[in-house]
Amino acid sequence: MSKSILVNKNSKINVKIYVAYDETQEALVAATDKKELKKYQDVEEYEVIFKKPNHKDDVDISKKCLKTSSQGVNFSFSLDVVNYRQERFKQLIQSWNFRDEEGNLLPANQETLFQMEPVLANAILQAITDKAPLNM
Repeated sequence: MSKSILVNKNSKINVKIYVAYDETQEALVAATDKKELKKYQDVEEYEVIFKKPNHKDDVDISKKCLKTSSQGVNFSFSLDVVNYRQERFKQLIQSWNFRDEEGNLLPANQETLFQMEPVLANAILQAITDKAPLNM
């Protein structure tokens, strides 16, 4: 076997996010696939970089997002999907190239994510979920 079984601590997941403004709907649109925005003239490309998760990351996130319940001998668990996406983002985000109106680089953190247009924030959250799904 020539490939390492360990996740290199410097391994990254690079994601492209494409953003445009829909004049008809007067709303921002965002996607991870540029083809989805082909009908728009001015499509901006952004890069979001996440840490590649290892098993410890999955365990830490799972502890925060799994809910368990039991009735007698029956045991079940469920995943809090909203919390899962937020925790995944918070634990794995490293950088991005989003800028404010003055051209200043915005901090790559949950506080900034919470201030974004929901469609853009959801595209970012879905991107890391797609690229690095939780393995339980």
